[in-house]
Amino acid sequence: MKHLLRLYGAVAALAVVAAIVAGGALAAGNAAPKATGDIWFVNPYSGNAPAHFVFNALGGSTAKGNVSYDDPSGSYTGKVTSVTVAGNQATFTAQVTSSTLPGVSVGSSYTWTVTDVSEPGVGNDYFVGVGNGFTTPPLTVTAGNIQVQS
Repeated sequence: MKHLLRLYGAVAALAVVAAIVAGGALAAGNAAPKATGDIWFVNPYSGNAPAHFVFNALGGSTAKGNVSYDDPSGSYTGKVTSVTVAGNQATFTAQVTSSTLPGVSVGSSYTWTVTDVSEPGVGNDYFVGVGNGFTTPPLTVTAGNIQVQS
């Protein structure tokens, strides 16, 4: 009887461990697609000044996240309104919520396509921005990293 109770106890413990492992695997498989980055690049539209771009774009049933940009000319922030992820590339749009950057007005929307080429991102990862009637050339990360998770 004593051995039988130990056996039942061991089986119950294994069942609990299996449930925890399976739950973690399911959660990882259902992770929402996302793109994050904290990067520096040379902005050809600001006299080749160093520019800093930070973003967190989370997809899923409802897009959410934030963007912020600054260079010597000014800065802006925005709320993410849409996100799509395919492989190592993500496209997201944000609506500007505050701005001190000339030519960027509150309420305007911008779209970026970011590409996570490899680790580290410096010299490899790049992005393209679209908005205000123009599309940037591919801009390469000079410091920081882009991460895309599908």
